[in-house]
Parts: sequence; C-alpha cells; structure tokens
Amino acid sequence: MNTNFFVALKLAINTVWQHLRNSFIKESWLTVSIAIVVFSTMFIPGRIEHLTFRYDLVFKHGEWWRIITAPFVHFNWDHFSWNFIVMVASSLVLEHLNRKAYLYYLPLAIITTTIYKFYAESSATSAGFSNLASGNFSLLLLLFFWEGIKRKDIYVTLIPMIMLILFIGHELGMIGEQTGWQFLSGRSISEAPGKEIKPGHIVGIITGIFISLVFALTQAIKTKHKQRH
Repeated sequence: MNTNFFVALKLAINTVWQHLRNSFIKESWLTVSIAIVVFSTMFIPGRIEHLTFRYDLVFKHGEWWRIITAPFVHFNWDHFSWNFIVMVASSLVLEHLNRKAYLYYLPLAIITTTIYKFYAESSATSAGFSNLASGNFSLLLLLFFWEGIKRKDIYVTLIPMIMLILFIGHELGMIGEQTGWQFLSGRSISEAPGKEIKPGHIVGIITGIFISLVFALTQAIKTKHKQRH
C-alpha cells in the first residue's frame, strides 16, 4: 500500500489527538471525569451492597458516603446504558454552555434528591444518575431559553421551552406509554413494563429549573448594574 496513505493517516490521528488534548478535554473535563467515574463503578465488586443509597445504612449506621456514591452507581448494564447516554449528551453541551451553572447544580441536585429519598424511599435501595440527568436536561434547555430571550431570538426561545414542556409531560406520564430505553431496546430497565412515573426525576427537574432561574436573575442584576455605571 502507498506509504502516503499511512503518512496521511498518522497526520489525521495526530490532528484528532491534538484537538482532544488541547480543546475537548480542556472544555469538557468535568463531564469526562463524571463519565469515567460512572463507567468505572460498573466494575467495582459489591457496588450494590456498599455504594447504593439505603436509608437505614445512611442514617442509622452512619454510612454517609452512600449519599455521594449512589448517583454514580447503576444496578445493571441496561440501567447504566440509558443513564450514561443521557448524562454524557446533556452534560457535554451544558458544560460548554455554562460550566459554573453545572457546578452549582450537581451538589444541589444530590442534596435535593437525597432529601426526597429520605422521606419517600426509606425502605428502598436506590442508585443511578437518572434523577440528576433529568435536571441536567431541564437546566440545559432553560439556559438556551434565557439565551434566546437575551438575543431576542424567537426560535432559540420557543424551541427549548416546547422541548421542556414535552419532557416534563413525559416524566409525569402524560406523554408516551414507554420509557426511552424500553422504546429503543424493547426491554424495561425496572422490569415493569410501561411508563413509570419517578418522583426523583421530578425533583431533579425542579432543581435544574431553580438553578436556571438563579443564574438568569444574577445575569439580569449584573446587566442592570453595568448599565448604571
């Protein structure tokens, strides 16, 4: 085979690597780090026994680390796959759009979903990134929405809001009869066919909406302050 082919291939690989090293990783280090952690936990022996959220073990036996580890642990590969796809897709865009908002959202979402688990799932074992991923997506859409208002762009304003309404409707069981993963794969992650309303997702969505409102209000205050000076 012509050696020019291998030279061109080497150049292409080197170009892609330079882009990843100098741009992608630098701009997406938070998402990449979370993705590595979530993927790695699938290979930890005894992850369900030692890292998932259980009310009795957290609040009665002092295993507080479960509050932090539970969102990053998944029960099986079906559970992992859907959450991982949604998490990476939304987090990559969200981090590029407003990393600061994402950094504020993550710990707050862990706190709010833990409070929900404290009151509503005291007898259940829970894990997975889906609660946080739901808030990820809502926060992302609303950041686009506020940007559209700022630019006075009707499309950038309207489309994210329509998508958010549809998404919330789906999570509330008003739209669609299947989960996304069941629709794509034909299998239900929870082994219960049909659309199951998960209040933890709603808590994540509300948290995402709250963070978006805080940042919109902050930006509005900063803008008025600059206009006065």
